[in-house]
Amino acid sequence: MKKQQQSHAWRNGVVRSVNPSDEGKYSWVTEDADLYIHRYYAENGGPLPYMLALYHVLARIAAEKWKSEFEVPRRELMVRSGIGRTQLDKCLNILEEIGLVARKRNYAKTNCGLSDQLPNTYRLLSLRKK
Repeated sequence: MKKQQQSHAWRNGVVRSVNPSDEGKYSWVTEDADLYIHRYYAENGGPLPYMLALYHVLARIAAEKWKSEFEVPRRELMVRSGIGRTQLDKCLNILEEIGLVARKRNYAKTNCGLSDQLPNTYRLLSLRKK
């Protein structure tokens, strides 16, 4: 018997499945995600091509790893999406605000008490209504 999937509520009352694969097989990219990004851009402006490129790269990585939650270095995201560090941070913040991506920053303690940045953990959030 399968464990029932947890859901996350969104600010507009849209309930999402935890696993984007529930939405289909096409790289876990949905028309709804594209619509949300365009809607954000129409209302707030911002780097639309970079947001679309970054979301596509995150969805592609999730499809390659067959998991909605994965670790990836920021440098890999920058290289694969063609985005610099400043735009990457800006776009990740926007994608988190929209509710398409969750991010956890990972650090490791060093011998001298400093922290080293490890690859961040990213999770694609589904927009599918339940």
